[in-house]
Amino acid sequence: MLQNHKLLIDKHCPMCKVYGKGFTQCGLVDADTVSYYQTVADTYAQHIDMERAKNEIALYETTTTQTTYGIDAMIKIVSNGNDAFRKFLHSSLVYPFLLRLYRFISYNRKVIYPTAPQVSERDCTPEVNVKYRWLYILMVAVFTGVVLNQFAFYVNTGFGFEHNWVREYIVCFGQIAWQLIAISFVSKDKVLDYLGNMSTVSMIGGLLLLPLLLVNQLVMLSPLVLLAYFVGVVGLMFLEHIRRCKLLGVSLNMTASWVTYRMIVLGIILMMIF
Repeated sequence: MLQNHKLLIDKHCPMCKVYGKGFTQCGLVDADTVSYYQTVADTYAQHIDMERAKNEIALYETTTTQTTYGIDAMIKIVSNGNDAFRKFLHSSLVYPFLLRLYRFISYNRKVIYPTAPQVSERDCTPEVNVKYRWLYILMVAVFTGVVLNQFAFYVNTGFGFEHNWVREYIVCFGQIAWQLIAISFVSKDKVLDYLGNMSTVSMIGGLLLLPLLLVNQLVMLSPLVLLAYFVGVVGLMFLEHIRRCKLLGVSLNMTASWVTYRMIVLGIILMMIF
């Protein structure tokens, strides 16, 4: 068990809380190790690079005042007392992947689960990393395109229409281009934050469609049932889009633009079919 340490995690990040609690319950750290970045005592904070700790968790050793950050802090915890495991995690085949995966999640955590900053607390919002933000946006577009393709295939075959496997990808990536132009007029300083949040809304929609697709593998559902479920999912996405715009302080005109794009796409698809 790692002792005499303070692990600073984001108080408002569900993922941070999960692994912080997991480390404690698994006996990897003692009960006093996990602390919130926002409220940790200044006696500890003065020895830590608090700006860096917004991007990468900080593991502060109270006896030496040394701090380890990010994936190195995670490895130090999980491999404590096991040199072979530590060397494996630091190997040239494993470490680069872990480092990029950690940074990908950490830099995007606030667009995955946004929270309103509290005036009475330290702000733990990570800086915007352009590379990892665009990677997130594009990966979500691909994921959403795959899910929508399968959904559209079931609907089209149910109604006897020909399915176009490229169309859904065009729709997903077109949404990014459309909203990129729109947000550039509304809030230039929040372009990547907005696009990240919009992508999460799309990912939520894709995840909500997955159970329906699995059920349809077992029991062939009516295309009308599929469409009704889809309308419900879009409704939830609409409400989530509004909520995130309010948290970001972005005009609700962005939601209007989001809806407008989808209506235009729907109209084009219907014209192509009929």
